Amino acid sequence: MATMPIDSVHAPQHKRCVVSCLALALMLSGCASTSPEPLFHDVAYTVEKRSGNRIAWQAGPYTDPAADAVIRGLLSKPLTARAAVQVALLNNRELQANYAELGIAQAALVQAKTPPNPVLDGAITFPEDGGTNLAFGLAMNVIQVLYIPLKARVAESQIEEAKLKVASEVLGVATRTHLAFIDYQASQQTIELLTQVIESTRASVTAAKALREAGNTTALEFESQSAQLTEAKLELAAAETRSVEARERLNLLLGLHGAQTRWTAPGRLPDPPGRDINLQQAERRAIKANLELASARQGLITLARKYRLEKANAIVPDLEAGGEWERDDGEKEGGPIFEVQLPIFDRGRARKAAAQMEIIRARDNYTALAVRIRSAARLAVASLQNSRAAATYYRETVIPQSARLLDETLKEYNAMQRGVFNLIQAKERQIRAGERYVEALANYWKARVRFAALMQGVMPPEGGAAPAPRGAAQVANAGGH
Repeated sequence: MATMPIDSVHAPQHKRCVVSCLALALMLSGCASTSPEPLFHDVAYTVEKRSGNRIAWQAGPYTDPAADAVIRGLLSKPLTARAAVQVALLNNRELQANYAELGIAQAALVQAKTPPNPVLDGAITFPEDGGTNLAFGLAMNVIQVLYIPLKARVAESQIEEAKLKVASEVLGVATRTHLAFIDYQASQQTIELLTQVIESTRASVTAAKALREAGNTTALEFESQSAQLTEAKLELAAAETRSVEARERLNLLLGLHGAQTRWTAPGRLPDPPGRDINLQQAERRAIKANLELASARQGLITLARKYRLEKANAIVPDLEAGGEWERDDGEKEGGPIFEVQLPIFDRGRARKAAAQMEIIRARDNYTALAVRIRSAARLAVASLQNSRAAATYYRETVIPQSARLLDETLKEYNAMQRGVFNLIQAKERQIRAGERYVEALANYWKARVRFAALMQGVMPPEGGAAPAPRGAAQVANAGGH
């Protein structure tokens, strides 16, 4: 191992060598903090700018006391979709765990800027003729010190990747929470409608039973009404199970447990607004905003910097320099010494080739991701347009039509031109139309959330918007009524 003198009295030139090497190492390393707090603030700014929501890191020295108060305040009132998203961003435990990636990336930067520790070695021997022989040295890997700027640039690029990935995950949680909230609201509204179906069917069974006892209807008619009631009860039980599952998915995203899970929320979805969000240039906007694509782009920069480091390392794999001081039989001597690894057999060709292939793979993955984003944007626009058309068609055509049918049936019933079964069936048809409208509403709001997610910079969950119920969108787009 190369050594460096430590006896400054007998070898002043070696002292200057030591000081120069240490000064170079300190200059290149700088003074970097391991605190990830500035990185978290960058992520928080990105999230708030894109979604209007705030985040907090509930860990160790970064705990925000105000966050718990905000969560309690939001849960104490009926939850809205926006409030649910805010609770999730403050309280989701998996999301909290992701923030540690920022600390890991910051620590990696500090490590990259830290020069290797010098190594002190020495030897003491005792000759047979008496006396003591001494040898001391100080060793430092000089090439690793010179590579500090290259390593630091790689770590700095990785920090930018980490920030983009964490911000993308935050907005992804916001999207999944909003979608889960819509599912829960739709399930509650469906339960309300199915309860009305059961009440209507039960009335039909009661009427059929009275007519059967009076001998005015057949056993087949009575059993048919009873079977409809049984089917409606099973349908309601299935809807209640789906509602429980939807609520628990939402609890998981909100990070709630115990008494916190007793939150309430409006049981009905709002109608589509009068004007929809801007759908113009959706592909271009989605590409420009996407955080995953930006992270992939930054990954290419990281790989390019790693490649430059590999090229430099292939030229001079290892270089240690320094000096030594020795006292032998009362004579003192010292001098510089170095050790260099000669790139004769391993010239780094394989490492450089692997690094090039990593760049090519990352470039192709980047292109593939851009294609997926463009496709998702087109699908999101089509899904939003179709689901809006379906919901509007149900609200403006199907629901009023079922109401008119019920009114006309009621008039004929009062005129004794229709029986009680006809009236009950018309009422049930109206309720079923309302049930399909709820399905269309849920599809619309979920399509809207997915489109908004793309515009905020994240890919929505796989699957896209659910198909419009009973072909309503196709009928509406064709102008049918």
